[in-house]
Amino acid sequence: VEASAGGGHIADCIELGTLQKLLIAPERGAQSIPVRPSKSTYGNLGPVSGLVGLARSCALLEMGTHGPMLHLHQMLDMAGMVQDGVEESERRMLMLTEAIEAKSVTQLVGLSSFGSTGTNCHNILWGKVALPQAEPRLSRPLSWWPAAVQAEVQAPLKGYYIVGTWTAWKQPRLMQETSEGVFEYTLMMGENNWERFQIWLDEDAERCLHPAASSGADVGGRRRESHRGIEGPGPAEKDSAWYVTANSQMVRLVNEVQFERLRAAREAALDAGEDPIEQDPLCVVAFVGDHKPAGHEDAQDETGMPTADLNAQFLGQPGDRYRIRLHVRGKYKRVEWTKLPETIDTSAMEVEPEFAHRYHIIGEHNYWTFDEMEPATGEEGLHIATVQLLSDKSHFQVYRDGDWDQGFHPSIAGASSSSEIRGPDALGHGTNWQISGAVGDFFKVEFRRRRVGGADERCVRWGFDRAGSVDFEEHAKSHKYFCISSSTNFEAPSEMRRDEANGHFSLELPVGRSGVEYFQLLHNGNYMAALHPDIKDASMHDGHKLKGPDDGGADKFWAIGQNPKDELKPGDHVIIHLHLQGGRPMRVWWERHDSPEAHNHYLAWGSERIFERHCRLLGFAPYQSKEQPAQRLGRADFQAAERGILGKTTPLSLME
Repeated sequence: VEASAGGGHIADCIELGTLQKLLIAPERGAQSIPVRPSKSTYGNLGPVSGLVGLARSCALLEMGTHGPMLHLHQMLDMAGMVQDGVEESERRMLMLTEAIEAKSVTQLVGLSSFGSTGTNCHNILWGKVALPQAEPRLSRPLSWWPAAVQAEVQAPLKGYYIVGTWTAWKQPRLMQETSEGVFEYTLMMGENNWERFQIWLDEDAERCLHPAASSGADVGGRRRESHRGIEGPGPAEKDSAWYVTANSQMVRLVNEVQFERLRAAREAALDAGEDPIEQDPLCVVAFVGDHKPAGHEDAQDETGMPTADLNAQFLGQPGDRYRIRLHVRGKYKRVEWTKLPETIDTSAMEVEPEFAHRYHIIGEHNYWTFDEMEPATGEEGLHIATVQLLSDKSHFQVYRDGDWDQGFHPSIAGASSSSEIRGPDALGHGTNWQISGAVGDFFKVEFRRRRVGGADERCVRWGFDRAGSVDFEEHAKSHKYFCISSSTNFEAPSEMRRDEANGHFSLELPVGRSGVEYFQLLHNGNYMAALHPDIKDASMHDGHKLKGPDDGGADKFWAIGQNPKDELKPGDHVIIHLHLQGGRPMRVWWERHDSPEAHNHYLAWGSERIFERHCRLLGFAPYQSKEQPAQRLGRADFQAAERGILGKTTPLSLME
């Protein structure tokens, strides 16, 4: 029984007396009932006490454990009072002096929570210990498909609509029902030679069907298979979409021994701080053990193993047609596509109006935001933009339809117009074209793209247009700066406060339990336009240089509290200052601040540490972040300590 035990002497005596009367056992040998109050461990937390007790009970059920109480003497005194007149052989309440294992793998727990306003609750929980399971092997999941037609649970009113990159995620097209439960759409492959799509119910983006696995960042280089499960209808990001490609996707077929050797080499390179050698083509495991197929028995390493094209049945070029089908059987849905033969009669197919794609330039001249390029008159495929330099060197890229997955970029950083053009893909971070000139100069940038003989020809050129000047102070009046820091796991930018008198910015930031906080500043909240130091883990005492706003600060952060001169400790508060000169960022520094919120943060931090400590003593880790979710660690620390195996079966030690 998880008693309410709120700390009131009379109320606790009444509760224990009631339990004692209910648990009297006339027969000898009756099972003892452990009585444990969660408030003895976590304190009386008021309205949330019941939820805390519920969470604690669920954790103990999963571990097959009974937790102890801290106020044992007070509980025993009250238990003695309420048990006066009860034969010792009839007493069943067990007051725990330490955590003990439950009698069996299944438990029945009564959880009480009595409110101060008269609302009294008692929940009955049943649970069992989670037994260890074998680690599943990565393989294609089994699919269930009903043979009989079933009624659809959330049937659309108007129909299923397909939308994708061929119309810049605009203008959804109705899929035609060609037979019962089968909806089709014929896609003409566009100039990228790949397309992504989702299916919306009734043209509603909030009722979206999409693949169960997100396609991730490297859209242009990864195969999206049609057999993956479907999720929805519901809202979804554009990166969760099916990917139809007409490009070749070669892989090298290796065995398990070779793949393990490649994995070990990659990890060794990363541990040494080096860039691992990229696999070209990508290696996939196709043979068990050290097996080598016929014709490749003499292969010395993976380079001697066979290759295969995973996309052989869909190879094509822009203008080819692909038939996309959605199969619906009640709650079961499946998406597939096939390439139509070139000889098929297309006269009866609906001809859709050609969509005019737009191209955007993004770079340091516009703080890495999308500016649309103007299509040139008289030359197909030519797009022009005029940019003004904000520094003597300005970097840029080109994107189609303002889509981060359709970027054009060179293969190296600081490239000239003669460099190889890659894309469209999302792999261009850090590789940009570079324009050199004087601050304020205007340059005309031209981007050409057209199909010639089946080849996708691209060209980037730029040239000086005219001289000019930049009023940075006028620009700065509309600028905002945000701080992104380790205190929020770099997920929630906080807007800095502008001092209207001098135009400087500041923000208060608490120092976490590690004693060090890392941060960058974002121009208008844009991660591509970050202010950052020119070195890693910079301090305001080391003479570093301020860089940005740009996209070059991927691993460069300021580190508050790392330098002893900061004289900071966990729980302190600091004020981060950004000073501007002539409208341009010139200096970032910080100072200790006696914040009125420091004491509240200290109390909250202490409560969190106590909760985490008890969680770990019970054998599970609480939620930290998306990368560190709550998880069960195995045997509880007190159980491991009793058996002398602490540190062997649990990832966290008792000291932690």
